[in-house]
Amino acid sequence: MPCSIDTGVNKLIDHLPLDIQMHGLNIHVPSGVFNPDAKGTNSSSQVIKHMGDVGNLKVLDMGCGTGVLGMVALARGATQAVFADNSLLAQKAVEINLRANDLQSKGSFVQSDLFQNIDHEFDLILANLPILNELWSADQSNGTYDLVYTFLEQFTGYLNENGRVLLTWASFEPLQPVVQKLQSLGYTYDLKTETKLGIQWHLIEISL
Repeated sequence: MPCSIDTGVNKLIDHLPLDIQMHGLNIHVPSGVFNPDAKGTNSSSQVIKHMGDVGNLKVLDMGCGTGVLGMVALARGATQAVFADNSLLAQKAVEINLRANDLQSKGSFVQSDLFQNIDHEFDLILANLPILNELWSADQSNGTYDLVYTFLEQFTGYLNENGRVLLTWASFEPLQPVVQKLQSLGYTYDLKTETKLGIQWHLIEISL
């Protein structure tokens, strides 16, 4: 059964502008942009925990929000990061955060609905996508699954040989449909699960 959603979860997006520190980075979080602070969510922290060696890699931070995942990758030795999001608020956050952490020469923002405006391949794709169906409009009640299914169908065209994908999920919505989609597409994947804040957090690592 999906985990119940309270107003505390909604406040991960509906909040006042704030500034946080994560893994040595100064991160500005504008109102309307997902707050990755570990006090309210574990998804960003879980990706960072299992990011592995990113030295000399080209990284795509898909659904980037503040850009914290791609910036951690840059700070750990990635040579380039592209930050993709369809939100102009996210663009503002990424530009501010790249400058604040002196990473602007290695990172760039692309306004894109998933891979629509992405035009080259990457060694690592980080995807901390929205996983709360209740935050979608009524006419998009299956929005979370549709988004993830489309991502899973498309990412292979943007991943270098021997590349990896890290995709997040949580017990707000059942995991089984995502697993079934992975299996139907024939992907090799590893599932890591941990419980924090009373929620099960899943990290799916996909390799081709």
